[in-house]
This record gives sequence, structure tokens and C-alpha cells, in this order.
Amino acid sequence: TKNPLHDSRVDLLDELLSPMLPKGWYCRTQNFLLTPDSCPEPDVAVVRGRSMDYEVRHPTAADCALVIKVAVSSVDLDRRKGGIYARAGVPEYWIANLEDWQLECWCRPDADGKYRESTILK
Repeated sequence: TKNPLHDSRVDLLDELLSPMLPKGWYCRTQNFLLTPDSCPEPDVAVVRGRSMDYEVRHPTAADCALVIKVAVSSVDLDRRKGGIYARAGVPEYWIANLEDWQLECWCRPDADGKYRESTILK
């Protein structure tokens, strides 16, 4: 659910990440990311290129290095949604878990649609 806390954290992630990204990468917020079996709208996606590169197509998982979901009350659902990104081969999937005030970092997707490694930062 989008509420002020959710939206402020999406904005904060964009503000914090954008200056740290190398040239040729940028943050997209709450826009489509095409995968072979879905068309999710992650809260933040770090994608290759510039915004103008996506005037006639949406980025795909191959264009994406990181997806972040902000979860105020949807942590279980967002954990399950990780499978969409893992199946597509997105290298990293993070959940900014505001229920437990922790960052859940998932990486190393496998062919079965699961991330093989996870780290929880409190």
C-alpha cells in the first residue's frame, strides 16, 4: 500500500542511490520492468542507460542490476515476488522491510527462480 511512509522511503532510496551509481546507470522509480513472465513495477530499479533509452520500450531484467521493494505491510508478498525477479535473472533483489526495520538483500538467482544467498541488515 502506498502511504506517506512508503513514498518517502522510495524517494529516500532514489536520493541515496542515484549519486553513487556509475555513469551509464540510473534509478527508475515505480515503473515497469519487463520479465519473461510478468510486468512488475518495482519501487526502485537500477537500470542501464538513461531515461531516454526507454522511450519506445520498457527495460528488461537484462537491463537491470538491482530491484528494491519497499514493504510497509506487504513483506510476505514481496518475499514471494522475489521469484519473479530471480526467474528473470535480476542479480539482486532487496526488500526495505519497514515492518521489522531491516533491509533484506537477496542475490545469486538460480534457474529455479530462487535467490541462493540472502543477508539481513538491521
